[in-house]
Amino acid sequence: MPRLTGGAFFCHVSLFVAHAAAQGTICRSTDRDALDDVWSFVADAWFEGGQHDPDVRLLKFTPVTGELSVTPISGIKFLYEMAKANLTDDKPDTGQQGAVTF
Repeated sequence: MPRLTGGAFFCHVSLFVAHAAAQGTICRSTDRDALDDVWSFVADAWFEGGQHDPDVRLLKFTPVTGELSVTPISGIKFLYEMAKANLTDDKPDTGQQGAVTF
């Protein structure tokens, strides 16, 4: 089965804004137990043949690297930090960033 190299992006908004990105490989999985674990009534509504429908595909994502950014500041503070950074040599203070290797 061919492997695709790619990434995924996730954004969650609450009191903090968190952005996460992961890069790795995606391939088709034939693991019926894994499909059983993730199957739901929502998925069942989309596929007439249920889990055995010929259009059902289970994909496995294997992460290699990832990054996370958490910004606990308001939109106005964010804009201020961007303007300040563009007018000076200072880096903007917009929260915490980190990288991880899996």
